Amino acid sequence: MMKFLARAFIKVTGFIPFWLILKPKTYYSSYKAKQEAHDLKEGALIVSNHTRIFDYYVFVFKHFMHVVHTMVADIVYKIKGLTLLNKIMGNIKIDSLDPSNYVAIQQAKQLLLKNKTILIFPEGRLEDKKGELMEFKPSAILLAWETNKPIIPYYINGKYSFFSRVHLIAGEKIYLRKIFPLEEVNEADINKMVNYVKDKIYALKHQLEMMEKHKTQDIFNPRLFVMDFAKLFSPPWRLFFWSKLKYLGDKKEIKRLLKDQVLIASNHIGLFDPITLALSFFSRRLRIVAQEELWNKKFLGFAMHHSGVIKYHRVSMNKFDIKFVIEVKEILEARGVVGIYPQGHIINDEAFNKPLMGGLAMISLVTKTPIIPFLMDSQYRAFKKTIFAIGNPIYPESFLNGQTNIDNQTVERYNDYVYNHMKQIYDAIRK
Repeated sequence: MMKFLARAFIKVTGFIPFWLILKPKTYYSSYKAKQEAHDLKEGALIVSNHTRIFDYYVFVFKHFMHVVHTMVADIVYKIKGLTLLNKIMGNIKIDSLDPSNYVAIQQAKQLLLKNKTILIFPEGRLEDKKGELMEFKPSAILLAWETNKPIIPYYINGKYSFFSRVHLIAGEKIYLRKIFPLEEVNEADINKMVNYVKDKIYALKHQLEMMEKHKTQDIFNPRLFVMDFAKLFSPPWRLFFWSKLKYLGDKKEIKRLLKDQVLIASNHIGLFDPITLALSFFSRRLRIVAQEELWNKKFLGFAMHHSGVIKYHRVSMNKFDIKFVIEVKEILEARGVVGIYPQGHIINDEAFNKPLMGGLAMISLVTKTPIIPFLMDSQYRAFKKTIFAIGNPIYPESFLNGQTNIDNQTVERYNDYVYNHMKQIYDAIRK
């Protein structure tokens, strides 16, 4: 009881100073990762790189309602005042003179079997250079394997400053016994598992860098104020341009998918399509693709630049703009949403008979990103209702069906597959 009250006192009194000084901001590699990071009922190992001593407090206060038992080096216990703090917080002392750390491992194992949460910094000490991971010790791997408890990987950038926020990102739970279905493990197997977890944390580092670069998870972005302004004043637009949004696919699946990286493919019938598309997916910031030539118009170029529109230079009918592909790939890696008009330009006919260009199919296959079809039944006019239809997502993995080689023929077949899917939706709403 005394430890409980002491922990409560530390967390309650330290909460406000913690947020004022450290100000951590947490990202998640996927919507699933966000759900799993908060689900500690079954017990878990939190595994993270280690940049500064503040890392410990970030995790302690992040999981405010849970006791996070941290494996702490014995040198920390020699610092005056920290011995009592470690005892109150239920931390586990690691003996630097005992390579096996049998006692500490067994203590952590018993806590995990009781569905408690363990925090481990597998590098064993602070990084010499932030962002450059050092050798991982196998303690976390052994614990996860022996207890069959999940590992929740984290990467923290360690940029602590009074004028900035430290950023961290959580990945999806790792169940080692599912990934490595072995009855017994040897040293080589453990090394494979260590490298697997380390690679996952490196991947989180890259994803965090993409999120920071493209601001895909920010609610407000002053650099992209034009689209935010358009959304803010969308009610008058809707008074003049009537529309009805119809889900021809699984609404729950579509809404869940919109919380992660996704491509939205639409027919292109008018100049104001990008505004229509952005307002139809109000909860996410769409990065819409447009041809480079449009930037030559001064006002339009300014508006597109400050709406986050992605510039596409159409070199020729048979080549792709590599810079454009890289930018789209980075945005998708950062859990962004990209809107593409795969027909390439405005088409006013009402039959949807024009073939799609190959960029959408190629990007979807390469990045393993699903496509949500978005079709408009006709050109929108003032005081005339337009139907917007959202179809079932198209998953590249389902099309590939285990195929790993992506060649030109595969892209062409997938392109036809996407076109036929969109054509069916368009024909359905035109009836």
